[in-house]
Amino acid sequence: MSLPSGHPSGAEQDPPRLHVEVSGDGQANVAGGDQHIHYPPDGIRRVRSGGVVDECPYPGLAAFGPEQARWFFGRDELLAELKARLDERARSGGPVMVVAPSGAGKSSLLRAGLVPALEAGAVPGSRHWPRLLFTPTDRPLAALTGNLAAGVGLTPEQVAAGPQECAATLRRALRDRDAARAVVIVDQLEELFTLCADESERRRFVELICGLADPGPAGEPSAALVVCGVRSDFYTSCADHPRLRSALRDGQVFAGPMSQDELREAIVCPAQDVGLTVEPGLAELLLRDLGATGGGYAAGRLPLLAHALRTTWQERHGHLLTVDGYRATGGIQKAVATTAERIFTGLEEADRQTARALFLRLVTVGDGVEDVRRRVARADLLSSGLDTGSSSRVVDAFTHGRLLTQHEDIVEITHEALLIAWPRLKTWIAEDRAGLLVRQDLIDAAASWRKDGEDPSGLLRGLRLAIARNWVAAGASPGGLDAETGEFLRASVLQEESERQAAQLHTRRLRLLAGALAVLLVAALTAAGVAIDQRQTVVGQRDRAASAQVAGLAISLRRTNPDLARRLAVAATSLADTSEARSGLLTLKYQREEAVVRLADYEVTATDIDDFGRVVAAAGGALGEGSVRVGFWDAGTRRKISSYRAQSVVEQVSLSGDGRTAAVLTGDQRVRLLDTGTGRLRDAHVYPAVNNPYTSLSPLGTYLLIEEKVDLRPILSIWDTRRHKKIVTQTGSRGTFSLLLNTSFSPDERVISISGERPGQPFTWLDTRLKKRVPVPGSLSLSPKEVLGPVVFSPDGKRAAVLATKGRIRVFERDDAYVHNDITGARSAKGYVVRFSHDGRYLVQDGVMWEREASWGDGKEIMRYSTSQTECSLDTPFRFSADGSLLRCVGSDGMIRSLNVGLLTRASSLNPGANLAAAAVSADSSTAVVYVSSTLDEPSRIEVWSVHGWVRRSRFTPGRDIGIPAGLVLSRDGRLLAVLSADNSRIEIWDSASGSRLGGVPTPLAGVRSSGNLLSYAISPDGRSLAVEALTGDGDNRLAFWDLATMSRVREFRAPLGCINRGIAILRNDGSAVLFRPDGKTLIAAPCFGVVEFPSGRIITKGSPSLQVDAISPDGSTLYTYPRAHRPTVKTWDARTLRPVGEELRTGTTWAWTGNGTAASHDGSMLATAHMTGSYADPRYEIKLWDTRARTQLGLPLPVAGEVVAMAFTADGSTLVSIDKQGKISTFPIERSRLIRDLCTASGALSEREWNTHIPDIPYRDTC
Repeated sequence: MSLPSGHPSGAEQDPPRLHVEVSGDGQANVAGGDQHIHYPPDGIRRVRSGGVVDECPYPGLAAFGPEQARWFFGRDELLAELKARLDERARSGGPVMVVAPSGAGKSSLLRAGLVPALEAGAVPGSRHWPRLLFTPTDRPLAALTGNLAAGVGLTPEQVAAGPQECAATLRRALRDRDAARAVVIVDQLEELFTLCADESERRRFVELICGLADPGPAGEPSAALVVCGVRSDFYTSCADHPRLRSALRDGQVFAGPMSQDELREAIVCPAQDVGLTVEPGLAELLLRDLGATGGGYAAGRLPLLAHALRTTWQERHGHLLTVDGYRATGGIQKAVATTAERIFTGLEEADRQTARALFLRLVTVGDGVEDVRRRVARADLLSSGLDTGSSSRVVDAFTHGRLLTQHEDIVEITHEALLIAWPRLKTWIAEDRAGLLVRQDLIDAAASWRKDGEDPSGLLRGLRLAIARNWVAAGASPGGLDAETGEFLRASVLQEESERQAAQLHTRRLRLLAGALAVLLVAALTAAGVAIDQRQTVVGQRDRAASAQVAGLAISLRRTNPDLARRLAVAATSLADTSEARSGLLTLKYQREEAVVRLADYEVTATDIDDFGRVVAAAGGALGEGSVRVGFWDAGTRRKISSYRAQSVVEQVSLSGDGRTAAVLTGDQRVRLLDTGTGRLRDAHVYPAVNNPYTSLSPLGTYLLIEEKVDLRPILSIWDTRRHKKIVTQTGSRGTFSLLLNTSFSPDERVISISGERPGQPFTWLDTRLKKRVPVPGSLSLSPKEVLGPVVFSPDGKRAAVLATKGRIRVFERDDAYVHNDITGARSAKGYVVRFSHDGRYLVQDGVMWEREASWGDGKEIMRYSTSQTECSLDTPFRFSADGSLLRCVGSDGMIRSLNVGLLTRASSLNPGANLAAAAVSADSSTAVVYVSSTLDEPSRIEVWSVHGWVRRSRFTPGRDIGIPAGLVLSRDGRLLAVLSADNSRIEIWDSASGSRLGGVPTPLAGVRSSGNLLSYAISPDGRSLAVEALTGDGDNRLAFWDLATMSRVREFRAPLGCINRGIAILRNDGSAVLFRPDGKTLIAAPCFGVVEFPSGRIITKGSPSLQVDAISPDGSTLYTYPRAHRPTVKTWDARTLRPVGEELRTGTTWAWTGNGTAASHDGSMLATAHMTGSYADPRYEIKLWDTRARTQLGLPLPVAGEVVAMAFTADGSTLVSIDKQGKISTFPIERSRLIRDLCTASGALSEREWNTHIPDIPYRDTC
């Protein structure tokens, strides 16, 4: 980027100044730290080419294309990073992944940045290379094949030959063209998951594009440079494919928010290129409305800026883009909605109904990710049961307004930003979300059916068909179905009817045969019984199908309407106790979303929420009356507290931290203070606020902050509202975005903190009573380039946190000179405020929550919840409730969102601040034992706890280090504890109740020096014996029995040689185990011994190397092989025959190398598996529940704060308990009646009206 001229390079700049004004009553007004940045008279000047042309240089919602590269500004640094990464991949091979949130500009970067750069030779030789640029569409292989055919002449057969063969053919074709390689750019890779329903096609496409990027078999350069652009919310979907996961790890370029300078360049430079002038102040106003505070803006808002610029261009005055023209468009917040509403209201009434149907067909509703646009063939769009003429008029009108895009025969929404920026479209989607999900399932199934040659096995049956038929019968979706999907549904219905009629005919024949063979009376009685049984069967099948359907509806509504979703989940289980219903109960019990409510009955334009997440303010007005209303609600009780009606348009409403005072900024350039309890003016005083003002209040409402902009300089005024006097005036440097957003108060309002403007400049603290500066902690070492955001004080005022560059949050003692914690992974943009929980233990920023360590060290991330700007506005981000159990925010749509974080913040702890190296739970789930690592103050120790009530039974020091992580084994009843030494040479036996040592025995590994040794052991059910199995790295497998009364060895056996090959070291515990059956007469010694009679040692069923097991069911009939970090399944075995039973349950890999990441319920019906998400550098943890009979996951993952070291189901199966490395106990009730009771308490029962709406074919019943 070319720097502005006008200030000599290296010239000395003005030093910071301190300015004090003293009023007549002796109060001092302190202002300091002025900074002056010199700009040339015309502002930024960067012209690439061209004179005045009558062409708009802003694309609106559409991405920049290669032909618009001359107007693509602001991404020089990111483009340089992308070119450097491409240059690396040109040498090493492998795809480059450009990852960005929706709306960050990745498509423009690829099309208007990368393509012209390659044409100019950005990578050596690239200007001679063929360039293929495409999106996957719903048929990614066809898209790739078509582009390879058009670009380099490959045939479909050559592409289908496989990754290596295709790459070799491409190399030969390129040699014929004198080109070293091709460039393959796949934009919008997320279409692979949103449009393509065929998993095998996805996999083949990924293998093909990655194969093109691989070096040749003889070390030749890759056949192509491959670049993929993908939305960041599909990161997990990509990571499920090993080749893409590797590319994300090694070849990722992240397109984050643009800096203020980059945004200013993107605003001003395109205008200058076509001879336009940007009116002074317009760029700053755009930046403010965008939310570009410091280092970035909310993801997804860049297209809104582009659209606002385009509409401002349409309102230009001669060659001038004006502030008035921008305001006439509705600004960034409303420009898109204004355009969409203007087009929509200009349609005839019939065409408006058509518009709703068409737009719903152009949306793919997200399930766990954001909604996305969908491409539809124009012919299909116009033939979906709607009037063709009306459909054409609607499509053409919105295409002319650039909200729809047509290319070739395809129609699509121009950008996903429309889905959140146009309230009417958001409402349409919300009202029919469940129906849209059904429609998408139908479309995907129909596509697969056609692809498989209309194979009857691909038709819908059972529950899926019942859901689809009910949806169509209810006429629920204005979007309708295209002809091919409708044909598929009709074929499915006909197939089911045919199968039903055949079954009925078979039943009638059986009845006739029974009547011919029986006595008349007996036949009559039998027929009556059969009829009753059949009716009960039919009703039962109906209820089970409805239960599954209603549970699915509940889960689909959980994020947008949690209260209704909870009521539906309870209704589903009242119909039938299906796996789907159980999953619905668990999902709605343990999901994050506690409530999503809209309390204002008018369109909301400005909101705020107090520091306790209790009082919510919403300004706005009904259609046509203007934004003149302000309402105040209690977010917890949903009760309206008061209201106020302004005399002019309300532009901003700000609450004090305690929620008792509101500052209302109105269009007459005045600020008035309200008492939120009464809705009345606090006093008659008004405060002037001109020149694009912005306001906020101090925690107790004593001080009012008003910031204005004059000549690109922010001027911050702080008023004492008790005396109506200005106590501080501070002027920022020219070009500084905001002082107010860098200003904060201590909870008692004694200290005002103002962060520095320049990199490396520390913050200033002012004492509001003494009216002077006060010392600040001096050890916060700042690099010359480090920028600090606002200081945030903990509620008790003892600590403070400051947001620094590179995503660091620095927590320090307010009165001491040291940094207490450094927390990483935050957003560095100043607009993303960090907040403490009210006990000071946790911090939150933009849906990410960290637990602050009690002592020195880094805090750890324990939750990441993704929200859009619509869901949680930057002005009203998450706040902790007073008890720390909830996070609340308010979206730009006026919806109040509450997240339940109580499982993370209110978990009890066995050892606060401790580090648990190992833990175990007894087989009867009565006793838990933990091994606490040593600290500077205490040696390592073992603690034994009663699971019921978590009462500590004993605490003792083992005297030597123990084996980690499998060094603790409890007897079945928890009375005895066996502790393995770290060198595997000795096992000590302890009385768990008293903590006394009973004795010890050597293991078969004592003195063995080979590597890869493993040892497993178990205490017999009667507590009298110990069985120990040793497996050495050279293949020696031994089993020993010990008498615990005398601590003497009874027998020792050696497995037959050949079970495990000698010389193959065992590098991990992969299922070696000793497991007693409940009667104590036999045990399983895996892998080699098998089923062994105890105590004789006679082998009943021989083992094998594949016998890798971790646990045995309570009744001794089933063995389990648990998942590991390298194995994604649970395997079950018959404990007598040692043969696998049933299919493996695919759970995904756990974080553990050993089996302690999994637990089975006592009746074997459920499993729990612990998993790590995120990365090893930034891990988060969760637990998944599984229905072993249905072989499906139950509900959403359960949240845990840390790495799980032990977990178990209680004996009655009603509760799952886990212990993490910090000693935190998480307790999850999972019993059906308890879940129903909790959901009924939270949201009540489904009303009869709601029942008839969602379950119309079954009579109403009381569900709670």
